[in-house]
Amino acid sequence: LNDLGKKHPSILESNFQVILSKLHSKFAMTRVRTFRCVKDVILSGNIKLKGPILISMLAGLVDESAEVAREADAFFIRYKRLYNKMLFDHCLKECPFDLNGQAHLRGVRTDANYKSPLKGPKMAKSRRLLYNHIMSSVDENTLLLYFGQLKLLAEKTRDNAFVSNPGALTVVQDMLFIMRRICFRTKGKGKEKSTPGEGDINDEGEDEPMEAPAPAPKPAAGETPAPRGRGRKADNSEEPLKQLERCLRYVEETYRNLKSAMSSDFRHTFDSFCRALAMRFPNYIEFAQPAKFWQKYRSAKTPKGGKKKRRRLDDDAEDESEEDQQSDSDSDNEMPLERHKSTPAGSRMSQRKTSCDMLVTELIFQPPDW
Repeated sequence: LNDLGKKHPSILESNFQVILSKLHSKFAMTRVRTFRCVKDVILSGNIKLKGPILISMLAGLVDESAEVAREADAFFIRYKRLYNKMLFDHCLKECPFDLNGQAHLRGVRTDANYKSPLKGPKMAKSRRLLYNHIMSSVDENTLLLYFGQLKLLAEKTRDNAFVSNPGALTVVQDMLFIMRRICFRTKGKGKEKSTPGEGDINDEGEDEPMEAPAPAPKPAAGETPAPRGRGRKADNSEEPLKQLERCLRYVEETYRNLKSAMSSDFRHTFDSFCRALAMRFPNYIEFAQPAKFWQKYRSAKTPKGGKKKRRRLDDDAEDESEEDQQSDSDSDNEMPLERHKSTPAGSRMSQRKTSCDMLVTELIFQPPDW
């Protein structure tokens, strides 16, 4: 494939769709071997990682085969190092649309001949696992900047043509899931913040997430002041929060635009997102407009006073029961590669040996000379 890509790149590109179809084979070894071939072609620079190729490679991260998932993880680590460090930053914004077969921007056409392997409500868990993986690789400032998508959501949902599209509401639910997870992933500093690979839903103190990082204390007399570079960094960390404050007004508009099309499941997703915002950014929600819309979410905050501890325990118990009900569908705390750690390597190998994976793979990649 590499030689073909160097000599006849147009031929390789026109036939790449057929190669990608092997990534969705029911045989694990076929998917592994295909992924390795495609990976080598992309890393050599003969094919660009975009469109259906990118979607198919991302789907490898949530493959049922541990070997494919690890190959995909290693590939993206290397690709970002060699070509595009910001790849996952862009994926976070565009994936909810691309994975569900919707155009991210107006006027952009999707490939009618390609169907995303992660499209539709049945693949919601796999998509959320993928979002968790992407978010774990993105810095906190970039995650907070994602709230700028609230404006895009309001604009999209104003368009009846978009709302009436099959899968459009699935896109909105995916975006709300990402923003809700960001509320918990960015909720603290230092010891309070968990490692990137762990979920934060059940962390201690979740019902009192920190509002924003406090400004650095001024140096005492005789101490050397902080360099100017740090000042600029502090300004950069404040910009996402200012953007969020400006974009909160779009939450109610999006709700109003979709109210007539909401199912009970969708309404629950929207309420969960709004509660997460109120818990993570209580000061902003206190003054968010319209006040009537945000009132019920403001009342969910823990009140100050002597009963604070008891109310906090009650809220924790309520949150835990709610999360238990959602755990199967939300995949809030689960990472794609973590799923495979519970499966012993021996059982995976025996599974492979007792199947016809090896035979089928060899016939595909090394056909006999008849």
